[in-house]
Amino acid sequence: MFRRLSALFAATLAAAAPAVAAQEWGPPTADYSAVLTFTDQRGETLVHRIHHTAKRQRLDYKAGDRDEIVIVDQEAAATFVLYPAQKRYRKAPLVDPEFDFGIGRAETKRERIAEEAVAGKGAVKYRVEAKTAQGQEYKGFAWLTAERILVKLDGEVKQGRRTRRLSMLASELKIGAVDASVFRVPPDFVQLEDKRR
Repeated sequence: MFRRLSALFAATLAAAAPAVAAQEWGPPTADYSAVLTFTDQRGETLVHRIHHTAKRQRLDYKAGDRDEIVIVDQEAAATFVLYPAQKRYRKAPLVDPEFDFGIGRAETKRERIAEEAVAGKGAVKYRVEAKTAQGQEYKGFAWLTAERILVKLDGEVKQGRRTRRLSMLASELKIGAVDASVFRVPPDFVQLEDKRR
């Protein structure tokens, strides 16, 4: 089940969101990187590393026992899926990432609860009901920094008829410029042909 969550998260790409004033919801206002640890209702964990800028995002994760990297590059209008062990990559059409399970959308229902420190940063805890363009629904609590970075979740994710309990905690949070090289496909990686064409 958690493996499906990993694939779903990587496909829709999840981790940044809004904060502070209720009118100011949207994508993060600063570049950042972090490690995101997801835990499901059975206590299984999944770890992702994210690098986020306004135009490019990178997510490092495991698909089963295999390391994978997804780079969303809005300037190149493409998504790149990298397979480091094979030094190969696949180029796909651009996707619109919703790293925050839809929490940053204007239509999200939200209620400010309290201010709390998370990942060594001040954050605001909200009760939210959110939905992504792909139909994923999130209900529960979300903690966001003043830069609108999602640093903690505790709630339920619904996809179709399936509902699962989920928590997420950010660590190693670094706010500020992200090295542009992390968004480049290494020159020694070979592009895989899309046989579906």
